Amino acid sequence: MGGKPPKPPGERRRRSSADSAPPAPRSPSRSGRALLRSPLIGFGWAHLSDAAKPYVLSMYHNDFFNSAVAAGIVGIVAWLATMLAPIVGVLAMPRDRFAGTRLYCALLLSLSFFIFGLTDMTFGYDLPTTLHAFLTAIVLGAFREPGPPEINPAG
Repeated sequence: MGGKPPKPPGERRRRSSADSAPPAPRSPSRSGRALLRSPLIGFGWAHLSDAAKPYVLSMYHNDFFNSAVAAGIVGIVAWLATMLAPIVGVLAMPRDRFAGTRLYCALLLSLSFFIFGLTDMTFGYDLPTTLHAFLTAIVLGAFREPGPPEINPAG
């Protein structure tokens, strides 16, 4: 059993130049290595922490990387579809005088969730995910010109 014996609890350890070195930066290659271990369907959301531990503490704090490692290529496609859903929904609607307002709101919604997802896990929690779905529905449904009044043929 080689190696140095443990120091007594009261003795202070000398600082070396390695102690003051900055921590290694988080790089996309770390999540890339985890993604390559299970590229198609990932490790599953229940095992995201275990898949991330060799590279980071518990998760990547990035929606894209979390989706990629947890759900693989399928997760990346689902994440992109979720992020682009408000914009695609607006572009699929007929143009009217509120089209610009809807597009502005959809771009703002998608861009803000993308930016928030760069530094934290927003789509892994129920509240922000539900908020995104409801705000998408509101943007697509709230700003519309009223249609012509319907006449009830039954009287």
